[in-house]
Amino acid sequence: MSFIAKGLQAFGALALVVVVAIVGYITYIVVSDSDHTNTATKDDVKFVFNWGGLKPTQEYKVLSSFSSGRSLNGDHLDHYCIQITDFSPSDREKQNWSQVSALGATPQEAALQAQTNGDAEQCFGRKLGKSPELLAYIWSVTIHGHVVTAYDIILFDAQTKRLLYVSDKT
Repeated sequence: MSFIAKGLQAFGALALVVVVAIVGYITYIVVSDSDHTNTATKDDVKFVFNWGGLKPTQEYKVLSSFSSGRSLNGDHLDHYCIQITDFSPSDREKQNWSQVSALGATPQEAALQAQTNGDAEQCFGRKLGKSPELLAYIWSVTIHGHVVTAYDIILFDAQTKRLLYVSDKT
């Protein structure tokens, strides 16, 4: 009987720890996560260079950034506008950069949404839309039915030599 009692006590203690951890996690997400504007550092955006096959050792500057708070299901909007000095994708990643005007329907829709949600006009200083001057690196696009619901995209404007990374999930 003592063995059963100790087992139930251990199970109860474990269940209590799990409940406290879940409540703590939910509280952390709801209370502590808020929007952050223009707080990104150079280290925060290095992954954009790695994804796009660009040289992370080049001179660059984070011109603007926005990182929204996360909802319980992960909904968010993040974007970083980065001024670069050299756009020379690695041989391995070069084929992943495409003109927005040459993309298929779904990736093109995601790229157009990224421009709107990522304040591309402010970043590039002009509206580009499907301009052949705008290149896109499509990291991921998620659709629900025929509607784009999430994406991770890097846009590059050759005229301004600026990158715009946008991550959005709704």
